[in-house]
Amino acid sequence: MFLIDSNILVSEILTKYEKDELTLKYKEFYQQVPLMKRVIADFVLNEFELYMVQVVPSRYKAYMSEQERKVIREITSVYMERMIGECTLVAPSISVIKTAFDLYKRFGHRHYISFTDSLLLSTAKDNSYTIITKDRRLRERAKDLGIDCYEP
Repeated sequence: MFLIDSNILVSEILTKYEKDELTLKYKEFYQQVPLMKRVIADFVLNEFELYMVQVVPSRYKAYMSEQERKVIREITSVYMERMIGECTLVAPSISVIKTAFDLYKRFGHRHYISFTDSLLLSTAKDNSYTIITKDRRLRERAKDLGIDCYEP
């Protein structure tokens, strides 16, 4: 089973803008993973939605038409509905949240990762999932913890 990070979901939506070679390799692999083997955590859906609705319109303003910026909420909603219907969904248990907070404190002063990334690591470790993420720092922390990550 593969635990999907939000940056993979974003790259699937923003194909017009996410064209670098590394992203294309991740997308190619991700698209080969059967839908029921794609695990999406509730907090990843939250991060994805926030990024798409609040960050994308301003970050891509110079590249996106006004019409594209206006429909981003609808595109995001439709995509999330598809992910909720087709993928395996998970929510962290209390023990996973506590472990995530321990990781957050551990990496907080050195090799910083967000609490969301700590949750992703903790969820993957607790369930023996392989993480798919473009985030180099997250992959490095996963390796430190003995968690499998896909790398092209």
